[in-house]
Amino acid sequence: MLVGISSLKLTLVIAITFISTLAVANPSDIKLTSEQIQAENEMLLKLGLDLRGQKFLSERPYSVDPLALRPQVMPAKFYTNRPREVNADALAKDLEILEHNLRMQYSGWEVAEARGWSWKNWFNKWRSQLNAQKGKTLPVDEAFAPIAELKAFQPDNHTTPLVPFKDRFRFFGRGTTALLTRAPKGPVTQLISDKGETFAVNSKDVATQPREVLVGAESGDFDRMEKRFAIIYPRNRGHIAAVVAGGEKISLVADYDDKAELRLKAALELAQLKEDAPVYRRLTSEIGYVRMPTMSAQFAQGYADLARDIFKLSDGKEKVVILDVRHNGGGAFYGNHLARWYKPDELGGLFSRLIFRSTVKVSYLTPSIGWGGQMDAGIFENPSPENLKAMQSLIDDLMEPVVAEEPVLEVYEGDATAGIWKDGFDLSQDVSRPILLVVTDDRCGSNCESVVGIASALPNAIIAGVSTVGVGEFGSVGTFLLPHSGVPFQVSTNHLEIFRDGRSFESYGLPPHILLNTAKSNSSAYILELAESLARRRK
Repeated sequence: MLVGISSLKLTLVIAITFISTLAVANPSDIKLTSEQIQAENEMLLKLGLDLRGQKFLSERPYSVDPLALRPQVMPAKFYTNRPREVNADALAKDLEILEHNLRMQYSGWEVAEARGWSWKNWFNKWRSQLNAQKGKTLPVDEAFAPIAELKAFQPDNHTTPLVPFKDRFRFFGRGTTALLTRAPKGPVTQLISDKGETFAVNSKDVATQPREVLVGAESGDFDRMEKRFAIIYPRNRGHIAAVVAGGEKISLVADYDDKAELRLKAALELAQLKEDAPVYRRLTSEIGYVRMPTMSAQFAQGYADLARDIFKLSDGKEKVVILDVRHNGGGAFYGNHLARWYKPDELGGLFSRLIFRSTVKVSYLTPSIGWGGQMDAGIFENPSPENLKAMQSLIDDLMEPVVAEEPVLEVYEGDATAGIWKDGFDLSQDVSRPILLVVTDDRCGSNCESVVGIASALPNAIIAGVSTVGVGEFGSVGTFLLPHSGVPFQVSTNHLEIFRDGRSFESYGLPPHILLNTAKSNSSAYILELAESLARRRK
């Protein structure tokens, strides 16, 4: 869920004081050659960027000089490195830099500590593991295995070494939704995998606990659906077979087959398309259908056309409008095409109130990792005018010496109306408007989740599908380089609080009211049947 903080007010600046020194250990062996420094200058000047007559790179970029010039900025091409193996000794040296940089910039550092995480113990254990492999070259999955341990404790789909992991599910988790075979008599305290592994559950975190959902066994008829209990957990836990709730072991029922292509096929059938695109269709005299694919540049014109033409395409008299966001990975926020049924200021007002608190971590490294975040995508190779403008802005920031001081947390808060997510639904809020049936899945991430969050607060909205990805609690990323191993590392600098009850969002996502977790319930016929049964409630 990618939402700006422009609507939030800066309420607090917290200076953080660490007991340990700010200096990075043993940086003296990191030295750039005069040829590397000259080549970088020539590359940037050739792009038309203004370096103010200075050398952009420092000879010793990891110097502990408290007045540093462009600290930790390395040659641009270094950030595009994606090694499959690393030397254990080199990575062991880099852990000092990693610990320092996470402490300086990671917005989840204090959050994890508050949840009971010990950074000191984690880093010490990791060092011991690498020292035991002294002299060896390790696959990245093995070398960075402790990152998976951190993510199991505190899911964060943005903070990661930028390497090609083979087992991505260990390192990146999206929400998985499973049904309990019977109602729990108490809070869930433990997950049990199909391999017998157990995972402790923070029962005080609402996101980890079972919730009521509606389930239709054979039919999509809303009035025949039954109330059941479902639980959401991060997929990097593996396949969870059971939970312990109220001291009792309860089996789970889940279909772990990836249904992404099946869901996309069903969406294209409803949209009457061969290839995905933003579109409105009138499925019946009472049911409208809006298809929202990924909100990328590829579909920007299609979304603009739909927003312009929606009043011609729809007469506004639908009893049910299906908003299908399955397989939507996010991107820029588009919502103007919903203005046929909801006022633009109503939609805009909800967007600005999705987040009720944002905490941004700022340090002397902030400009440097901002530069790294631009470089890691390789934009310097063929930059657009927008890329060049962003690069020049960062260069301007980097040209002034920075003081290696303690980081600060900038806390931005919304007003009393911020934090709009609603768990329940009410289909009789405003009978002059249609029922909004939002169909989502576990590929709906980032600003797609913003769409779902806004929809939950609109009159007569109901959400069907499975939990969304859950990506965006930690965001606003930058990148730095672990110089001995050559691994670029991406770090989140912003922590967004979406729910007023403090529940987790990352890798749990937004829960559905109606569970669609089988091949049948994701079919176009089933969803149309569900919409038709909802339309009958308007007669």
